[in-house]
Amino acid sequence: MTNYNLLGFSISIISLMVSLSVAYFAYFRSAKIKTTVGTHLIIFNSFINTISGKVWGGVTFVLPITFSNWEPRGGSVYQVRLVMGNPDNPQQYFDLAWSNFVKFVDGVEWENEDVAQPIAMPGRTSVSKFVRFDWSPLAGDKFNLSTGQYELFLLLWSSQSEKPDIQHRFLLTITEDIRSVFQQTIDNEKSFGIWIPIDNTRRSNRVITRVGFTREYE
Repeated sequence: MTNYNLLGFSISIISLMVSLSVAYFAYFRSAKIKTTVGTHLIIFNSFINTISGKVWGGVTFVLPITFSNWEPRGGSVYQVRLVMGNPDNPQQYFDLAWSNFVKFVDGVEWENEDVAQPIAMPGRTSVSKFVRFDWSPLAGDKFNLSTGQYELFLLLWSSQSEKPDIQHRFLLTITEDIRSVFQQTIDNEKSFGIWIPIDNTRRSNRVITRVGFTREYE
């Protein structure tokens, strides 16, 4: 084979490899589900209806989550779980399965939109949901909110594997004001959403100085 023919053959092989690589990334790359979590976890004092009437003492969490799949092939979100606990009490972490998708009504009230179920994720799409997690008041352990720092784990299954494919860890700081308001909803049997900032880096609305603005953002 002459040098000219060898060069042409090499160029053809390289062109074929480039074409196959482009086709793989454009059409055949497997789904890869990712999640983005909102800036707040919403917590409610909640109840369940029984034959004897309402039974209060449960807790409901609502977490805004955006699921995305920017690969060409589709996939699914099979299950989402939320685990929350105080590191000062490592024997009592609450492990909750998703129960419903919810929505705002008139910007204030929550309403169940659908029972939580697997989410189909076509290629190059995203889906945003307010995901609800419930701890029953009839469960043996009661959820008691205390001041301090909590760990929040978001677990997601994008396959039928035993363990989650995605795991995120966040921090929540429960102030005395948050704890007091939540306790008032329990004492008065009211279901009122309390918005708790996620992670210390996700700042709540506040007043800062011009110097503070320059130091943090410019």
